[in-house]
Amino acid sequence: MPKQMLKTALFLFIISSISGLLLALSEQITAPVIIAINEKFEMQARSQVLPQAKTFKTDKQLAIGYNDDGSIAGFVIGVKPKGYGAQINMLVGINNNGKITGTKILSHSETPGLGAKITGEEFHSKFMSVIEKNEKTDLRVKKDGGDVDAITAATITSRAFCEGLKEAQKIFSENTLILNTSTGGKL
Repeated sequence: MPKQMLKTALFLFIISSISGLLLALSEQITAPVIIAINEKFEMQARSQVLPQAKTFKTDKQLAIGYNDDGSIAGFVIGVKPKGYGAQINMLVGINNNGKITGTKILSHSETPGLGAKITGEEFHSKFMSVIEKNEKTDLRVKKDGGDVDAITAATITSRAFCEGLKEAQKIFSENTLILNTSTGGKL
């Protein structure tokens, strides 16, 4: 009996080792491809949220968008507010005047059919019309006294979206202050 158990354990060890080796090898092969695809997707998303920019210089959380003449068109800021399911990975485009030019949800774990509507065109177009109508938009859901219509039955997701926008505006303010100081008051 002990001899049979030893054979079984050795067999399982060999199978597990081979499986682990194959997984590591496939990860090594696919990781660069996945990274390249994600970078291409993020580049397209940057162009969507800051359409006036022709090129981007990126850092971890911030991308500076440049016009054809080399002047700064605005910023694309990555934020990850806590939603209902998990973090919502999103990009926010902000022009030189501090106005939001667009948003793009890169990934989320929100409830399908409810919070997942945050990625839909209907939510985005409603939000952008609020931004365009108001000189100074209160980035809170209407339930909290703000200007943003929450997604029905997904208030937590809508609040997270608004928190992400406020975080992006804060990052914008901090970085434009640094840029203004280093460029003599010129963006």
